[in-house]
Amino acid sequence: MSDMLFLFTFSPVQSFIAEARRGQDLFAGSQILSELARAALHDLQQIGAKSIYPVTNSAHMPNKLVLSLAAQKPEAAGQAAEQAIHRKWLSLAQQAYEFLKPLAGGVDSTFQQIWDRQLKQLWECHWVAVPFDGRSYGDVYREANRLLDAVKRCRAFTQTREDGMKDTLSGRRSALHTASLEPKAYWSAVSKSPNVTRAQLRPDGKERLDAVGCVKRFGLDLVNIPSVNTAASADFLAQARTQQKDELDNYRKVVEQLLSGSVHRVRSDCDWPYDGDLFYAETLTPERMIDSYGVNLTEQQLKPVRDALSQLVKAVHWKPSVYYALLALDGDNMGKRIDQCTAPEHHKFFSNQVSQFAQQAPKIIERHQGYPVYVGGDDVLAFLPLSTAIAAAVELADEFHTKTGNTASAGLAFAHVLQPLGLALNEARRAEADAKRVTDKHALAVRALKRSGEVVHAVCKMEKGSLSSLNDLVDAFRCEVVSPKLAYDVRACAPVFTDAVRAKAFGDIAVSKAAFRAEIKRLTSRHIQRHAQQSQSQSVANVLINTLQTWSNQLDNPTALANWMILARFIAQRGEE
Repeated sequence: MSDMLFLFTFSPVQSFIAEARRGQDLFAGSQILSELARAALHDLQQIGAKSIYPVTNSAHMPNKLVLSLAAQKPEAAGQAAEQAIHRKWLSLAQQAYEFLKPLAGGVDSTFQQIWDRQLKQLWECHWVAVPFDGRSYGDVYREANRLLDAVKRCRAFTQTREDGMKDTLSGRRSALHTASLEPKAYWSAVSKSPNVTRAQLRPDGKERLDAVGCVKRFGLDLVNIPSVNTAASADFLAQARTQQKDELDNYRKVVEQLLSGSVHRVRSDCDWPYDGDLFYAETLTPERMIDSYGVNLTEQQLKPVRDALSQLVKAVHWKPSVYYALLALDGDNMGKRIDQCTAPEHHKFFSNQVSQFAQQAPKIIERHQGYPVYVGGDDVLAFLPLSTAIAAAVELADEFHTKTGNTASAGLAFAHVLQPLGLALNEARRAEADAKRVTDKHALAVRALKRSGEVVHAVCKMEKGSLSSLNDLVDAFRCEVVSPKLAYDVRACAPVFTDAVRAKAFGDIAVSKAAFRAEIKRLTSRHIQRHAQQSQSQSVANVLINTLQTWSNQLDNPTALANWMILARFIAQRGEE
């Protein structure tokens, strides 16, 4: 056994990722964090440290490293890791700087001063080294974790002033500019460069970046990352590919004929390699063509494309949803599991199990028509279409349990494609926190952010009975077996059957539960659609009543059932009201 346990981490992480206005920013932020962690791990291994977590150098690296270290090297290790972080960060920044340097009349001392200030003070590195001294691995790891948390709380940073117009990603730091051009004019000039695509920067100064945002947009070789529209329309594309391929081929050819050289290729897919925003009629307007693709087209020129899209939508029988899902999943009780390790080899074995899950997670996400943003061990962030998001969350949690023996919990945010991406990310993390508060965890929480301003949220254990009930209800709403009003009628009556009211009105909770089941039966029978034959209608009603009554017994309170019913209706109608 080596002499010391060495823990290293850096920050900010969550706020750095959350500073995003489009999918590209999330991808870039996650990629940068992985690059920084990879650089730190490499330099630590160069001085003889042995990695315990992570065990492999994967595409997505965690921002917390655990290593074993010789007793005489902790200070050298801390310095090596910190220098690696800053060296890699400045290398990425230099790539962005070289890209921007010749644009908009070049950089000057004003630009340079803002650039240097913002880059120099971003990353804070924290490390601790704890000697084993004959103690068990779990005891040493717990002590190291406590010390690391204490170090992170003692934040030593230099206060700075960020004057003038702020950047559009963080909203907190000064937007870059030169002495001769104020921020909006400077970024308007940058956007006019032929080397800057609409995927990198919106025109006319609508986006203004600071140094950190510039590294995200110009410091990596990320080309045409899918937008949130791609996630929202992924199930529509899958349906078109399998059932209406001729119509999809025709639409693709019309798009290529009109937008050749300007359309974004975001994947190697011969059926449809382009961004999902082209499945929305709202994109096919002269204003949006200029804004998103830099192409000046008239309504008359766009008419063939709109007609071809209309024909495709008609053939598929439904429009792509304007809502997408953002998934955040995390392993449960990971610290407790590591505390049980009695030697570094045990921790490495567990790390290897987590790594095996991380290798499978992207395949699961892609199987559900989504695309991963970040898979760092037990931490997953991904975009998914509305219709497959819950199934993807459940399969990921099942896979995590299969590979590690631990459970996982997930949060989902259902967001409109026009809502701020930062809001969706915050709500997904908030839902994840809701799931983590469930006793014994292994839970799923969903927060649907309707454009009306209403937020529908629900939490339940990831039990097969509950989720199969949800799927049955989604199918019932989708096939119009039951009226969409059923969900809201159940929510309207739910407060009458909550614990406080039940105790007062019924005196016995069992009696009130029976009363709620009776009310479910009455409302469901009332809202079964009568377009089928009476005998079929009654049969469907009986099945649905049984499903809802069983589900109501599994959930904490009647309002929880009502909220899941509203979410089922929301999913079935693809977010349409």
